[in-house]
Amino acid sequence: MNRAEALVHRLLDAAPTGNGNAAPAGHRVYTDEWEAAASVPPSGWREWQEAGVSFSRFHVEGTPFELPFRPDDYLWAGPFTLKMPKSSNRWGYYRRGVKKYLAMLTKGLKLPPVLLLQQPGGWALQDGSHRFEALMKAGAATYDAFLGKPKKKKPIGEF
Repeated sequence: MNRAEALVHRLLDAAPTGNGNAAPAGHRVYTDEWEAAASVPPSGWREWQEAGVSFSRFHVEGTPFELPFRPDDYLWAGPFTLKMPKSSNRWGYYRRGVKKYLAMLTKGLKLPPVLLLQQPGGWALQDGSHRFEALMKAGAATYDAFLGKPKKKKPIGEF
């Protein structure tokens, strides 16, 4: 283990949220997205601006990098601290982006929450892939996420 990896592990050991900051006393860590979503009362789901959701800066409308969904079509809750899955198929993202977030973690900086959208059959990571992969590579035990659920049920082809 090199110095940077050792520093990341020390920071993450001291930070139950796994994102560079220690969780407040009594802060709940959810097993998964379903458990976190079930803890939200119906009145707890809000519009994205009100919930404090922000999106990666490179998601510019009208470019190949625009968001693959309309934020206004969802109600949002969070952020939640979730346990990191034991394995993930979310690998192979642009290395420079992952390295940038790994460097932030080694400096003890907090990463913004990722965004998970509820879709038929599960939750999909829609913004934060590089952050999520950096946390996985750093050995984080948890990650922070906002959850979005559709305002209206849609056919699968419309997601």
